[in-house]
This record gives sequence, structure tokens and C-alpha cells, in this order.
Amino acid sequence: AQASGLGVEYYWQQDKIQAFFQKVIKWLVSTGNVGRHTFYHSGDKRIRTVAVSPYDIFPEPGIEETVEASWWAIRTLVQRKDLLVSYKGNKEREEAIKDAQAFTDRDNQMTGKESKVPEDRLEVFEIYWTDNRHAVWLGKTGPYLFTGTYPKGSTPFELIRYTDIPARLWGQGPFISVIDLQNQYNLGRTL
Repeated sequence: AQASGLGVEYYWQQDKIQAFFQKVIKWLVSTGNVGRHTFYHSGDKRIRTVAVSPYDIFPEPGIEETVEASWWAIRTLVQRKDLLVSYKGNKEREEAIKDAQAFTDRDNQMTGKESKVPEDRLEVFEIYWTDNRHAVWLGKTGPYLFTGTYPKGSTPFELIRYTDIPARLWGQGPFISVIDLQNQYNLGRTL
């Protein structure tokens, strides 16, 4: 038990889990939704856990509950040069990365992000299926940059909702229920 406790404490410190929970709380309060993505980072040679913006989470279309999804995709905007370094030596992948269309501010309007996208960023999707398949997809048209599997019994991605609403995939934040009351109060104060 002590060894397990020390292991958890080490992971908490090394992966800055306190900062992870701060980001989770910010997203839950503002949107009611956030993702938890746990993965092995080959550069750091350790397991990482990060909070994922709800604007960068793409579930299988048509599902109403998280357990219905057969796959989830997580979007990341990556510098083209970094992606080329990651796939150095694989000519087919390098050509696909060089030819890929950069993510633009016009595309950014659909993400909910207010800031401009830095130049030469590529849209990359990490896809996790419930049958333990895992893939990395480039942009809107592909190709797959990586295909493989993740360990059985693990959950690399999870959607966290502030309020779980039956038959509705996305949760809602704590303030959505008081907006009408606040509007009515404001209206009463101005009359």
C-alpha cells in the first residue's frame, strides 16, 4: 500500500496533476464538458495526462450517451516542422505532411477559440476505438500517420461532464440554469 501511495504521489508530481485539475475545472465551469487524455509520451518517456478542450473532442456522430460511442477523436494543432520530425524517415508520411493544407483562421471559427491560429499549423486527430485500436489521422482528408493498438483494460480518453443530462451527450455547466433568472432580475432592475 505504501509503495502504491508513493507511486501515485510520484505520478501526481511528475505529471503536474494539480494543474490538470485546474484546467478541468475551468472547462467544466465554463462549458460543462472537458476531456481527459492519458497517453505515453515517447519524448518524455513517461505517461502523461492532459485536459482536452471540448472544442477539440469529436465523438462518433449520432450518439446520445458516452457508452454508445465506438470511437472518439481528439484534435490537436501541430507545427508542420514538429510533425515532420516525428515521422522522419518515412517518405510517404513526410510527403503527406508537406502537402497537407495548413489550418486557417477560417477553420478556427468552428473551434470556439478566439485567438488566431499561428501560421503553418496542421490539424491532427488522434482516434481511439473501443476495440483497442488507435490511429493518428492528418487533417480532414488523411492519410493515417499511425495505426496501432492501446493496452486492453485502459481508457486513454474520457469525456467528463459537469451535469449528466439523460439522452444528451454534452453536459452543461453550473451557470446555464441561472441565466434566465439573471436576465429576469436584470430586466426587473432596469424598469
